[in-house]
Amino acid sequence: MIYLVCQDWSNTTNNHAGIKYLCKELEKRHRDDVKCIIIKDYYGIPPKNPILFRLKQIYVTNYAYKRRLNEIGKYLRRNSTKNDTIILMEYLEKLFPQYTLAKYIKKYVSYKVLCGLAHKVPAELNNAFGDALFKKWQESVDLLLTLGTSLSNYLVTRGVPQNRVRTLFHYVDSTYYRKNPDKVDIHTPVRVIAMGNQARNVDLLKKIVKANPNVHFTICQGVQDLSLYFKDCDNISLIPFVPEDELRKKMAESDISINVMQDTIGSNVIVTSMAMGLAMICSDVGSIRDYCNESNCIFCKNDNPDDFSKAIAEYEADTKMLFSHKMESIRIAQSLSFERFYELLKQLNINK
Repeated sequence: MIYLVCQDWSNTTNNHAGIKYLCKELEKRHRDDVKCIIIKDYYGIPPKNPILFRLKQIYVTNYAYKRRLNEIGKYLRRNSTKNDTIILMEYLEKLFPQYTLAKYIKKYVSYKVLCGLAHKVPAELNNAFGDALFKKWQESVDLLLTLGTSLSNYLVTRGVPQNRVRTLFHYVDSTYYRKNPDKVDIHTPVRVIAMGNQARNVDLLKKIVKANPNVHFTICQGVQDLSLYFKDCDNISLIPFVPEDELRKKMAESDISINVMQDTIGSNVIVTSMAMGLAMICSDVGSIRDYCNESNCIFCKNDNPDDFSKAIAEYEADTKMLFSHKMESIRIAQSLSFERFYELLKQLNINK
């Protein structure tokens, strides 16, 4: 049995691009082999008042979350065997410290291999984990998993032995995020969409927007409010946090996904953009080349807004290339399936 212990997030709870959805889908497809265990989001939408947030944090950490981890630990102790794989799907996340559960499993639970999946970019892990704390977390699991080679390489530089790191890569639900190849069209003028908040380079994005006044940008700001930041830009539509089906519609109405990032370690924005048939313009950082290549993407230097302007102009001038890149995005995304992810999970092992 493969046990997947995942964290629910209230703002993306049933999204088709989330880890919880992945775990539930794998359980549905492989009921005899996969068990999904969900930890609810005890925070919900965090209070803006810092005092209230701190009080809620104390309650969650010391009572609600700890109680749930205790329940999961006892369940695994009763049911797990020495042939089972246990994967903590939100590891190296201090707000929801699955380290506590990892320690319990190590001490009391039978299993073949215990894994922790990391999602944070290296800069965030550097800020959150000093060397001593990081050592405790990484030594409490057998394998550390990532969704991109750049994070895998980072973990090795932080002292994790190479044989205890595995790169899985992201998945995409191509039945939901789907563009019919027979109906791939190009708008005139081309339409550009910017999504994703993790490690987004907003300063660089603004420079690109201002340098291309004749191009209209749809900017998805998520839970942030960027209206004041972009108040002097007339060529944008700022989209607040919207339901997943509305976001998918915005992608379907676009031609190009522009990804101005300080870093990336495997992004659902990237894979869903490709599944929706978008040509890609991406900062050449982190693990982006795990997912994109020159057949569907124009890579740009992250310190040069002119690179991004040239990429947009290149797509505008060469619609054959734009069409080809859109089609190739669909092809690549179709290979990032649930079954591919499942096969990678089945291969997890380590000589202990």
